[in-house]
Amino acid sequence: MLIARKFYLFCLLLILAIPPSCKSQPGIYDIKNKKAIASFEEGLRQYQYRQALKAKPHLLDAVKAEKNFFEANMLLGDVLTDLKEYEDAIKYYQIALSIKPDKLPQYYNNMAGTMLLAGRYEEAIAPLERFLGYPNQKPDNIKKAQFRLACAKLGAQAVKNPVDFQPKNMGINVNSEFDEYYPALTVDNSHLYFTRRRKADAFSQSSSPFEEDFYLSLYVNGAWEKARPLGPPLNTHYNEGVQSISPDGRTFVFTACEKEEGYGSCDLYISEKTGGKWQKPVNLGPAINSKFWETQPSLSADGSLLVFVSTRPGGSGKADLWMSRKDASGKWGEAENLGLMLNTEDEENSPFLHPDGKTLYFSSKGHPGLGGFDLFKSELRSDGTWGRPLNLGYPINTTADERHLIINASGKTGFISANYPETFGGIDIYEFKVPEEIKPEAVTYVKGIIKSAQSGKALGAQFELVDLKSGKLIISGNSDAITGEYISCIPSAGRYAFNAKAEGHLFHSENFSLDGKDENKFFELDIQLKPFEKGASVVLNNIFFETASAKLLPESDSELDKLFKLLEQNPSMNVEVSGHTDNVGSAESNQQLSEQRARSVVDYLQKKGIATSRMT
Repeated sequence: MLIARKFYLFCLLLILAIPPSCKSQPGIYDIKNKKAIASFEEGLRQYQYRQALKAKPHLLDAVKAEKNFFEANMLLGDVLTDLKEYEDAIKYYQIALSIKPDKLPQYYNNMAGTMLLAGRYEEAIAPLERFLGYPNQKPDNIKKAQFRLACAKLGAQAVKNPVDFQPKNMGINVNSEFDEYYPALTVDNSHLYFTRRRKADAFSQSSSPFEEDFYLSLYVNGAWEKARPLGPPLNTHYNEGVQSISPDGRTFVFTACEKEEGYGSCDLYISEKTGGKWQKPVNLGPAINSKFWETQPSLSADGSLLVFVSTRPGGSGKADLWMSRKDASGKWGEAENLGLMLNTEDEENSPFLHPDGKTLYFSSKGHPGLGGFDLFKSELRSDGTWGRPLNLGYPINTTADERHLIINASGKTGFISANYPETFGGIDIYEFKVPEEIKPEAVTYVKGIIKSAQSGKALGAQFELVDLKSGKLIISGNSDAITGEYISCIPSAGRYAFNAKAEGHLFHSENFSLDGKDENKFFELDIQLKPFEKGASVVLNNIFFETASAKLLPESDSELDKLFKLLEQNPSMNVEVSGHTDNVGSAESNQQLSEQRARSVVDYLQKKGIATSRMT
């Protein structure tokens, strides 16, 4: 499946010579039992041919015939580890090391590795520390032991301090007898997209007996409806999967493999939805795709940043996290590696950039964890670098591979694809309440329809959200040109200006002041833009003054600059500026303050270059 790398393997069977120390020679073993020796050497021969299952009974016969057979107990630990019979493997390692404690120090390292696979983190610490105390060990083995020791200590602490994690299967309307994975959710929690790996039909062009397609489930009346395939042009007879959806549900980035127009085995593609219809997907091009393997995209809430996985050169390990930024013209920039804080010598995958724009969740085999791939969280710092990854803890992470999760905008509900016992078949999608320790910053949203106040016709308007304190643009986008629908994310703490504009119309402004406690609150705002015509008026909701003063506050700059651009782009337009105050104070003083405030706005525009003759 697309969540795992594709390799084309050429197998070469290596016939290994039996080491002299293990051959049946007089006095080579500390035991004399010929039956035990014969069984051991047959087990060794099978193991050297990579036949662990066939080696097992011979080695069991050897230790049954001679329980203090060091070599047989040692090799049986290796064989049972390969067969994933970890508890029995540990037992035979322990027997071997009790017979000859200092004969082969590496086997303390091997046994500890098996203990980690069995989830016996606390017990793995002592043998690892003992191994590291031996001199003259191979550097690679020392490095592996040091990593395992970090994992053992982390795992021991994690198991003692579990996070509250109670995943619930999303049910038969989402899951099936096949694998479902890589969920993606719109910001209003109404559309759940995912990949399903089903049996290929007669028309499939997949190189395997399975085919991956996109499915969608809608949240209606408090429940998820039966998932349906997205169909063409997103689904084809080839393999498509591991997708990312924009918060408004109108931009779809995904992985497709074996395409004729592709740059490598798997590339990233993008499709836009207009009027409810997905457009033909477009390859994201050579800035992002290469002759290597690109997959698992995650699109930022503002659509300007794409994080993905690639095996291209220039990274830290086997598969790294990369990113590309989109410029003002809509062109994607050259891919950049996310750096050594996140990427390791091993594999990183499954990035998910939360709508807060600064919390990244991903999976890694290279950071200390509880086993295999673990899930991590990293936060973007003020200097633009990523913070040290935080392991999401036990039991989110276990001895198994944990690869992918997403968290909704409010930060309260997560979705994870996993093979838990309560499955409908293979990998299913589960939802869970997000533990406090791993929550992102909460995000809410505003949604509605933008129309012309004159004709009632839907408009493809531009909108943007600006932080009033910093003047920084948070989100920008466009409403659907056919339906006029729009959705925009809003961080749940701060003061924000929201503006919408369309050609031939006056702009509309709103502001949202949130205190961080409004993560469950969202805004429905239908907007009617007034055409340019004599007598048309617009309320400027983001002009702010000092209390009882006509002095403009810096938070007003964004709105005033929009008014300036409107007048600059329409030189025949003249305006009347009217000021208002509250009803505190006398009518006379309020009238005077209103006029002074209107004058402050006129003065601001005049300094920017608008002639006073155009303003009243």
